[in-house]
Amino acid sequence: MIGLLALGAGRIIDAVGRIRLLTLALIVYSMFGIARLFLDSPPLIVATRVGLGDAEASIMTCVTTLIASPSI
Repeated sequence: MIGLLALGAGRIIDAVGRIRLLTLALIVYSMFGIARLFLDSPPLIVATRVGLGDAEASIMTCVTTLIASPSI
């Protein structure tokens, strides 16, 4: 999921902004990360893992662009 969604995350960064998307992705990552504790259904668990991969792709892309460019 990370490899598939990183390109889309790059396009969203250009539209929304790096810090705003990073903050949102960190919130989504934490929510999907703890969702496994409350779910019993395997399809729902897989769906949360897809969401976790999407958030991680956004986080990795945001952090890479923040490191690569000195200006925010």
